Amino acid sequence: HKEDTAVLYFMNLSESTSGFWDSLFNLFGSSSDYETELEGSISNAHPIMKIDLGKTTLAHSAEDYKVEEVPFIIAFHKNVQVLKETPTLETSDKLTRIVKDIDEKNI
Repeated sequence: HKEDTAVLYFMNLSESTSGFWDSLFNLFGSSSDYETELEGSISNAHPIMKIDLGKTTLAHSAEDYKVEEVPFIIAFHKNVQVLKETPTLETSDKLTRIVKDIDEKNI
């Protein structure tokens, strides 16, 4: 909805990991666990639309939005892009502050 906040969450579910560092990382927790945590922290506060760039029908979205890595988010508030970044565990709070600042200025 053009008056709300919406987040495009770009990911690639078809990527396979099998290198040394991925194997080592999996000893302490998989990268997919971290990505799930990132997604959850954002979706708990803001509606998200997942875009799986591994699907042929959505692959063009990376070019359309100039996404160079995954996971990646682009957030819109009131139909205006307000954030574009590789998400971290702080992204949700950052986006909430941005939206609050915008809404306070428009009151």
